[in-house]
Amino acid sequence: MYNPETKSTFLHRYKENTQKAYSRVFNLTMQFEMEKQKELYNFTLEDIETVLRSFHATTGDSINTAGRTISAYLNWSIEEGLKKDNNPLESVGKEWFTRLVGNAHHLFFTKHEVDEMIVQCNNYQDAVILSLLFEGAEGREVSEARNLKREHVDESTHQLTLINHNGDRRDIHVSEQCIKLVLGAWYQKEYLKGNGIVEAANLKTTSELIETGYVIKPSKTRNVHVEQVSPHVIYGRLSTLADYFGFDHLKVKNIQRSGMIWMGKQLLERDGVLGKKQYFEICEQFGVSKVMNGNKLEYLWWGMQDFVNPEMIATLYN
Repeated sequence: MYNPETKSTFLHRYKENTQKAYSRVFNLTMQFEMEKQKELYNFTLEDIETVLRSFHATTGDSINTAGRTISAYLNWSIEEGLKKDNNPLESVGKEWFTRLVGNAHHLFFTKHEVDEMIVQCNNYQDAVILSLLFEGAEGREVSEARNLKREHVDESTHQLTLINHNGDRRDIHVSEQCIKLVLGAWYQKEYLKGNGIVEAANLKTTSELIETGYVIKPSKTRNVHVEQVSPHVIYGRLSTLADYFGFDHLKVKNIQRSGMIWMGKQLLERDGVLGKKQYFEICEQFGVSKVMNGNKLEYLWWGMQDFVNPEMIATLYN
């Protein structure tokens, strides 16, 4: 759990079974708290929506249970003087939670679907984002993809050196396709707007890309960041692709988790089981954070079981 002392104080008010149920919710919210470096009781309603969507609940009961847990914690935080403003969940009704109930086919993408989108991308600059996220690029605000440079690419071994927001480096193995897309993005000079669809007749269809030393480049505009692109460039390009392909949930986390599910499928076929060893392999590929578990530093892997599991793999791939 993130900020375990505070959450443990809250949990001790309840019976053991309730503590276990609430702890599971806190274990799932921990990744987002770590990414934002912000305690759950300081989350906005938008933050809470992102967290609840990540639970991939397929029933109203499960999403309502998670919501009630978070709401109870926020109310307790207010009572204790830890939270200075109102509980944002008090302003929403049952229908708000109902729309967060998802279907795996709406939230996640198969490898075939990702490959099909990549083929239909008219910019290497867009295709490489899908490929990097699906194959393991992580980091706060997509930092590992944004920080990628030409010298970080080893064509002979299909290795990428990824650098996150803290400057931490790691190497991962990627597909030949991913390497080709990275190199294509590096050499791309002009960006085709709207993946080739520009509705206004008076607008230019292309924009010049600025050479910054990074693989993912910004378009030349009045105000441009001349180092690595801002995360909003990534989010904006994914939003354009979401409109183009008609996928509402073409988001960073969903693409990454789709890649984790695909890797889980491969490991399940290889080993016949998805256990701690296999989850650690996925964590290593996707740069999942580590936390202290007792006296040991371990990957934050247990929340992954909610979406990387034999049932989800069967749903997407059978």
